[in-house]
Amino acid sequence: MKELQTKLKSHIPSLIKEWHNEEKQKSSSEILNKVELKTISQALLSLQRGLTGDRQLAGAGYMQKPALLGAYLLYYWPVTYMQLSYILADNKALYTAIAKKAVEEQRPLHILDIGSGPGPATCAICDMLQPLCPSITVTLLDSSPKALALAKRLLRHSIKNDNAIKTIATTLAKSNAAKDADPLQESVPEKGYDIICMSHVINELWKNEDDATRLQNSTNYCRQIFSYMNSSGICIINEPALLATSRFLLSLRNALCNDGFQVCAPCLDNSPCPALSAGASHTCHADIPWKAPYPIADLAIGAGLDRTSVKMTYCIFSKEPSCPTQNQNDESITGRVVSEGMLNKSGRIRFLLCTGTKRIPLSAKKADPIALKQHFFTLQRHDLICLQNPELRNAGQADSTAYGIGQKTTIQLISRMGVY
Repeated sequence: MKELQTKLKSHIPSLIKEWHNEEKQKSSSEILNKVELKTISQALLSLQRGLTGDRQLAGAGYMQKPALLGAYLLYYWPVTYMQLSYILADNKALYTAIAKKAVEEQRPLHILDIGSGPGPATCAICDMLQPLCPSITVTLLDSSPKALALAKRLLRHSIKNDNAIKTIATTLAKSNAAKDADPLQESVPEKGYDIICMSHVINELWKNEDDATRLQNSTNYCRQIFSYMNSSGICIINEPALLATSRFLLSLRNALCNDGFQVCAPCLDNSPCPALSAGASHTCHADIPWKAPYPIADLAIGAGLDRTSVKMTYCIFSKEPSCPTQNQNDESITGRVVSEGMLNKSGRIRFLLCTGTKRIPLSAKKADPIALKQHFFTLQRHDLICLQNPELRNAGQADSTAYGIGQKTTIQLISRMGVY
């Protein structure tokens, strides 16, 4: 986690420099003065409300407005960078295999970033892959020429060869997405990408359409985008952790799985996502505790925002099978923690585990010594665990399975996002 934070910090001076250039200031300072902090904090509050509140700014070309672009560069750019860094770090085997294949074939690793903005996602991907595969080419698509120009300059921190960076200003999607229509045909001549990234893009497309139309359009869109992956490539779709955007991605995930695509992460199974059938308030997102560095923390305070963690909903897709179905039984359950710890009326702390096919409650009496020994109370959302010998708490109620911590129960932490 410290390594990821260090990589992010190395980009901060460039972000501040670009902000000063945008404001036509000839400053070489890597520290924002009080007036600048106040100005950016005010713009950040407007941007935050427009992206996560009334969402009027989602897909509205805010990158073209200097004040909002500054707020994005110095706040949302670092957050998006960390989101992609955490996603990749949590799926090291996937990107390591891709980098190894490119090296073995003695060719560059090819990245396509759709809706790139000023390039935070691609910068994160390149920073993770550079030590494994020194030769990388990137193609960035966005509707904002200004954002693309910024992305190219910022990427020079990670990619020294300008010829390896291609930017394309284009409309990302038309008013509808026919099943066989190729949205990239006119702008991206080549195929065979190793990694395709769409970060905070899907929720901004067709946002004025009804949910059924949006889902159909998005499914058709992704189906065509996936044709640009090579046979061993992956596509990372990253979305805000808001309830509506998160659940929409889960619906899209189901539709793409029905089409035969494979979800590599974070799911344990290609079965229909159990969050959607569990109720309208259920979702699935990661929430990683984060001590935000300068100036993100200062801007958050100035805008009155809470920035103590990095949150996102994501899926990684491939064309080939890559996530074997987990074998579950009463003695051993592999599951991902998909809730915070909740205190119920009987004084028990309860977490929800997703096994890939269903969500099951796992609870323990508050301060239970066995649960304490197994670090049950320190579980975090998105933890992947193996639960051995859980106590069945509602025998005979097949439709409402629930487990507790018993005398023989053990909890093995398989992985924790942000710790690698």
